[in-house]
Amino acid sequence: MCCLAVLFTACDDMFASEDNPTPAYLSMSTSDVTIKVDGEFTRKAIAVTGAVIEYSSNHPEFATVDQQGTVKGIAEGEATITAKATGYNTSGKKIYETAEISYKVIVKPNVVIATNITLSNSLEVMTLTDAAITITATPTPSAATINWSSSDEAVATVVNGEVTPVGKGLATITAQSGDVKATCEVFVGEEYDLATVTADATIPDGSIVKGTLGANVKISIADGAAVVLNGVTINGVHGATYTWAGINCVGDATIILKDGSTNYVRGFHHYYPGIHVPGDKNNPDNNKTLTIKAETAGTGSLEATGSKDDIYQEFWGAGIGGVYDGACGNIVIQGGIITAYGDEYGAGIGSGGLEDYDASCGNITITGGTITATGGKGAAGIGCGQGATYKKTTCGTITITDGVTKVTATKGGGYAPNSIGTGRDYSICGTVTIGGTEYWDGTAYQNGGDTYLTGNITYTPTAP
Repeated sequence: MCCLAVLFTACDDMFASEDNPTPAYLSMSTSDVTIKVDGEFTRKAIAVTGAVIEYSSNHPEFATVDQQGTVKGIAEGEATITAKATGYNTSGKKIYETAEISYKVIVKPNVVIATNITLSNSLEVMTLTDAAITITATPTPSAATINWSSSDEAVATVVNGEVTPVGKGLATITAQSGDVKATCEVFVGEEYDLATVTADATIPDGSIVKGTLGANVKISIADGAAVVLNGVTINGVHGATYTWAGINCVGDATIILKDGSTNYVRGFHHYYPGIHVPGDKNNPDNNKTLTIKAETAGTGSLEATGSKDDIYQEFWGAGIGGVYDGACGNIVIQGGIITAYGDEYGAGIGSGGLEDYDASCGNITITGGTITATGGKGAAGIGCGQGATYKKTTCGTITITDGVTKVTATKGGGYAPNSIGTGRDYSICGTVTIGGTEYWDGTAYQNGGDTYLTGNITYTPTAP
């Protein structure tokens, strides 16, 4: 039988001619194929022995094909690869019917996955009318593919690192390659001028606060709000009826220090701190959290102090933290140049002092910035205010990481036992960990903490 493809060549010269061509029996898979740029894939067509087959691509700018059927990805796109039986045999005789069969090749980018990504910005402050800014990603290796995204496109959008403000709020811009990612926060807001405030006011989310407060009124930050301080002065005037801090957080709050800005906040009443965040001394799980951040360069500064007044000699508030006989929540500092002074019995950063009832502070975590904290005469620079014989000041855990530039903590006068940790008399503090070393385990000194914590402390991480 000469009809079988495997035997056809033996018979084709006998029966086939240009006037009487026979089928080439061309066959090939037609399923789509996906390859990457510079990737290769081979798919050969099958025909009767001796039939000449030619391969072609309709878009060689995306994918090429050689005469062995090997396809190479050139650029992202799609191409149709066609195998054609020309009708000729290898001897040059035209004795077969022509035939074609095709399949689609989809070429994807040749994605290189980064092992590390650094961004040119870490936190940027914008107004709604600002032009777009560009965040530059530097991946390792440099050829790595970066995908950009925004956590909230109602606040800011991003295309290839170009960020456009859309609405008030705080969005996280992410540059990602595989599982590796780096982020930059973008705050979009509008100005809020304290010079125009004449009555108690709550600053809303998305405010860029500036100006000097001229009235003796209570300034609060709305629950859950993020605000920027950009040249703020709140010079609290002590008075028996001004029973509030310089800045009063209603609940969780984020304060961002604008690069190059100088900000000063002083409490009003002698029981109150410069900045207060609410806490629950009976149930620390209910504590609210104050987070202080800085724009990318970290040059914004904040000085916060209790309501010191030479006329009134007993003061109890912290610089940042607690009130007299009361509670404050958690304090997280991630950047900026921050100076905090406690009142006579209050910590620089931490709990206030007490007289009749317990005073508390939640956890204190410092991961960035240049921090200077000075306690009142019975208080720690960072930690607890002064306690009393039958009433206690408490503080949660204190953690200072190697992300800081420098932390300076000074205990008050000759009365306070520690610059970081517990205060005078009845005082309780959680663990104290600095640069990964635990110096206080909640009940006793560890790793030389009896010398280190009791002296004035300047901690500067050692560069790796």
